[in-house]
Amino acid sequence: MSTITIDLFAKSLAETNAWIDDYMSVSGEGDPERALHALRATLHALRDQLTLDQNAHLSAQLPTMLRGLYFEAWDPHGTHVRRATLEGFLERISDEYGRHVRDFDPQDVATAAFAVLDLRVAAVAAKIRGTLPKEYRALWEIPLFEV
Repeated sequence: MSTITIDLFAKSLAETNAWIDDYMSVSGEGDPERALHALRATLHALRDQLTLDQNAHLSAQLPTMLRGLYFEAWDPHGTHVRRATLEGFLERISDEYGRHVRDFDPQDVATAAFAVLDLRVAAVAAKIRGTLPKEYRALWEIPLFEV
């Protein structure tokens, strides 16, 4: 394995850890593994609401490791279920995050993840937020956390 490849992985790990640290900062979560699961669950729920073009655009902004998690188990040509309601979106987060964590509020999980997107990829996040249903945007804009 070449040094360039190793450097790419090291850089991606550092960038992913920065995203996890941001999530922990805005959410108050103290466990990096839980923070990563929360980011992944929210990114998967968001991914399922976006078009192919939007997914490509957002994923290009993610660190390589998070990009891999973003597309994990995704079949863009399979039976893709969009959850048109906020309750359905939060249920998607609960289903995935609940496999790893008990006693959590999926709205808090999503709000913190959205805050990280705003911190890390503000321009892309704003474009995506503008295309989501109104009730999703309201969730994105809840000022529960501070960095």
